[in-house]
Amino acid sequence: MFLLPIGLSAQSNLVNNGAIIKVSNGVDFRVEQGNIRNDAGGTIDNQGNIYLDGNFNQVNAAVYNGSATSWLWFEGSANETATGDVPLNIAKLRVDNGNRLILGNHINVTNQVDLTNNGDIELGAFNLVVASGGVVSGYDANNYIITNGTGYLQREVAATAVDFPIGISNYNLATLTNSGTTDNFQARLEDFVRGDYPLGNVEIEGVVARAWFIEEETVGGSNVTMTLRWDNANELPNFDRTVSGISHWVGTSWDRSPTWTNATNVAATSWTQTRSGITSFSPFAVEDLEMDLPIELLAFNAV
Repeated sequence: MFLLPIGLSAQSNLVNNGAIIKVSNGVDFRVEQGNIRNDAGGTIDNQGNIYLDGNFNQVNAAVYNGSATSWLWFEGSANETATGDVPLNIAKLRVDNGNRLILGNHINVTNQVDLTNNGDIELGAFNLVVASGGVVSGYDANNYIITNGTGYLQREVAATAVDFPIGISNYNLATLTNSGTTDNFQARLEDFVRGDYPLGNVEIEGVVARAWFIEEETVGGSNVTMTLRWDNANELPNFDRTVSGISHWVGTSWDRSPTWTNATNVAATSWTQTRSGITSFSPFAVEDLEMDLPIELLAFNAV
C-alpha cells in the first residue's frame, strides 16, 4: 500500500500482516482512536508522518523504517504504549498526548526525541537510546523522561553540555560536559539515597532524596563536569543547601564533594549544584557539609 502526498485517516486498528506499507514524503497518515500492529515480517516505511491515538506494537520480525524527517507521532488523549519483541528503531519520536508514552521494549532513536504538550516517556525496565548527533527537545519541568525502573536514557557527551531530562515524581535534570574522550552516558534516577550501595539503609536527613545513577559506556578517558537539579520538596530534614555539594559512591565509600557552596537557584523552588573533574561513575547524591554519608548505627552501649 503506497500512500501518496495527501492526508489519510483510519478510524480503527491498523494491522499489517506481512505486507509493505509505504507512507510517502509529504503524507500525514493518522490512525484515530486505534492502534498499529506491525506483524508477520511486515514493513512500515515511513517517509512522511504517522499520527497515532493508540498503541504501537511490532512483532514477529516486522520492521519499521523512518527517514530523517519522518515522525512517529503519539497524539492520543491518554497513556499510549510502544512495544515489540525486539528493540524498536525510530528516526524521530514525538510524544504529544498530554500523558505518557510507556515503553514495552528498548527504543533506539537516530534523529530526535520531542516532548510537547505535557508528554512524558516512561521507561520502566527499558532503555531509550539516542544515537550520536541525535536531539532531545521540548523538555521542561512538566515534560521529561520518567526513569521509574532499571531503564536509562543514553546520550553521547562531548565538550558541549548535554541534558538528561530525567525524573520520577518530579523533574531532576542532570547536565554533563565531557572534556575528555567522547563517550555515551546512561542516566537514571531513584527517589531516595542509600547510606551505602547496593543494600544500605535509606537516608532520612541531611541530603536531597535523589540518587542519580550515571555511567559511561566505555570505562576510562572521560573528564566530566556535572550539574544536578532538585526541588525544595526533595530536600530531607536538616539539609542545608548553603553548604552543599555533589558526592558519589566509589564502591566501598562516598567520595565527598571537594567544595561546599551555596546551591544555585534556577527557578522559584528549584536548585542546582555542580562538580567538575569527575573521572569515575556510580550513584551520585547532593548532600551538605555536616552530612557524612553513610551514617548507620549498628550498636550502642552506655554506662
